[in-house]
Amino acid sequence: MHSVSFRKNNITILLIGVLLATLGWYFAFGVYVGVFWYKLAITIIAVSLFALFFIKVSLKINYKSLIEGVISAAILYFIFYIGNLVAPYIVGQSAAQVNMIYSLGEGTNKLFVFLLLFFITSPGEELFWRAFLQGGLTKHIGDKKALVVSSLIYGFVHIFSLNLMLILSALVAGFFWGLQYYLRKDITANIISHAIFSSFIFAVVPIS
Repeated sequence: MHSVSFRKNNITILLIGVLLATLGWYFAFGVYVGVFWYKLAITIIAVSLFALFFIKVSLKINYKSLIEGVISAAILYFIFYIGNLVAPYIVGQSAAQVNMIYSLGEGTNKLFVFLLLFFITSPGEELFWRAFLQGGLTKHIGDKKALVVSSLIYGFVHIFSLNLMLILSALVAGFFWGLQYYLRKDITANIISHAIFSSFIFAVVPIS
């Protein structure tokens, strides 16, 4: 199900997009001024608007996309739940690092965070990272390499958090959603999955 087409796609445009995302994630995670969720929202709105200059997206919410999105969100949550149990045996001070992730948005209203993640940041991330970057790279280096490269870049931009657990989490989530997009090419299902997973894990049922 191809729900994304490109108006223009070349390596220069993709590199500019990656640079913009890198600066944006630095602004959100590396600049210790301002409210984290506001900064992240500004970043993701900026990169998704940039992506929409070059891609045409057809979002059709049907039962198949909805079911796939809900199931994949549940699967990813289960993966993270198990990962949180195993992490202390692999990563030193993993619990403290997970608590640091949640403390980024400390003091922000939970309902606001839920709505922000569900309706703005999650859809925006999928439009940029999967539809624009992974989809664009696919045209140049093929499906499999595009999956790996886009997932690695997604993990890399989280390096500004200086939090190993967050970086590893981004790599896992990025590869998971990248694989889903690689297999289905259904950006709607990806958006539903990301929106449900992110809003629930940060604002409803945190893993910590």
